[in-house]
Amino acid sequence: MFSAILAIVRKDLLLIIRKPMFSIISLIVPLLFIIFYGLVIHTSSTNPIVIANHSEGPYTERFVDILQEIKSVDGSYLEIITLDSELAYEKYNNRQVDALLVIPESFEENLHAGKQAALKLKVFNINSDGTKNYQLRIDHALYEFHKNLNGDSFISINEDMTFIQDTPMKSYVSTGLLIFSVLLTSMVSTGTLMAREWEERTAKLIVLTPKGFLPLIVGKWMTALLVTVANTVLVLPLLYILLGYLIGQMNTLVWFYLLLFFFYGSAAGVLLGVLFKKTLPIVPISIVIAMSEFLVSSLESYIRGFAHGGMTEWLWRLGSWWPSSEIIDRIRFTVEDLEQIAINWGASFYMALWVGLLLTIALFKLNKQLSFTQGQ
Repeated sequence: MFSAILAIVRKDLLLIIRKPMFSIISLIVPLLFIIFYGLVIHTSSTNPIVIANHSEGPYTERFVDILQEIKSVDGSYLEIITLDSELAYEKYNNRQVDALLVIPESFEENLHAGKQAALKLKVFNINSDGTKNYQLRIDHALYEFHKNLNGDSFISINEDMTFIQDTPMKSYVSTGLLIFSVLLTSMVSTGTLMAREWEERTAKLIVLTPKGFLPLIVGKWMTALLVTVANTVLVLPLLYILLGYLIGQMNTLVWFYLLLFFFYGSAAGVLLGVLFKKTLPIVPISIVIAMSEFLVSSLESYIRGFAHGGMTEWLWRLGSWWPSSEIIDRIRFTVEDLEQIAINWGASFYMALWVGLLLTIALFKLNKQLSFTQGQ
């Protein structure tokens, strides 16, 4: 049995070396996805702005300092490109930046006299999300300035946070991207290796051996595991460089969960290979499945706050029911060291059941359709 498994692994590794296209695709897609999200998250966390400052004095200086200081765990709210009035108007009018804040000359005078002071915010409102970010962040700066000006605020709020600190959006998305990479690589690797047995007319010899289906499936899984580990080793540094993912916080529990997702993806890959018996359709189908897992399961706790009717609510309900959602959040909590996390046996068992179900269907199809075309 063991020699049969090693023979299959050796054959598949040689095949991957000679025809590495599918392995390369399973790596390139997650890398491009990670680069895309890295750009989007960095863009949304800090918004560039130019300030046409026509005022001078302690009030003005303090307000500008607050604009530069306000931030979240993801970074500064605003990136002040310039305080020079002429350059600020030039950059805004040339669409080099989407927002211009004008501090009039009367700002310092009015505050010094105890009068109301007015600012002017000009926004190139090409989309509502960008406009909202500028409005809320300037309002927050005014709130902080008001507290500083009067020593207290007319309105106060006491926050009761579930965790000690917020999870940075970069880290939140990084976990989902890591799972996406593991699922896609394991599905593509296992599925294409299975399908190649039919394309190369070797399926009949392997499936009908006295040793049964076990060496075939275990051999494919071992080869796919080697490919998945290699891809993960390449993906993790990119997550660290682009999104600051805390690789050092990935303990044994995290690796256990990643292994569980590998079995999940590989079981789906076995089924896809048995169903289609061709490598070509497996890649796009695997991308769709992995993308769906990312959008529905890995973002479940994020879209929960927006799930009020329509398609969003249905997606959230599907994600909250699926076992991978809870496991992905456990990985986040562990990597961010938000609380003491123990293994979620319920969700893990539920996931293992799905792995078993996918394998059972694949074995049933193999056993039922022992008919081979083109001479097989």
